Amino acid sequence: MKLTFKPPHVRNTVITNEQGHVLYSTSTAFTFDTRVTVVKKHVPNEFNIGKVESSEILAKIEWHTFASSVIKYDGMDLLASQFIPNKGILGRRRVFRGPDGLLYKWKLGPRNCIVSQLRLFSITFSKNV
Repeated sequence: MKLTFKPPHVRNTVITNEQGHVLYSTSTAFTFDTRVTVVKKHVPNEFNIGKVESSEILAKIEWHTFASSVIKYDGMDLLASQFIPNKGILGRRRVFRGPDGLLYKWKLGPRNCIVSQLRLFSITFSKNV
């Protein structure tokens, strides 16, 4: 499944699938205090692309500068550093396990965000006798 972020900023975006149906959205109010992003899950209207039948709050993210951000999901408070740990030198990459049990990588670039399946290759050598 290919998801598109419009605009590509993860704190304020609408996430659509390949058919243009709105699946998720994020919104973050500007504040000088702790910023909180609200993540909503949408049920798309199959007859009117881009429109939504219903919405529900899926999660909230409390962004922290010097400590791990907190993801509030399903009644739990999860530290972002444990839920989607940093990978790479600058911490712009994250790895997480999806609901399908597969590993995914999240790469946050200056102009885009890419989520893709983490491909782990294994090579088996066999000795012909």
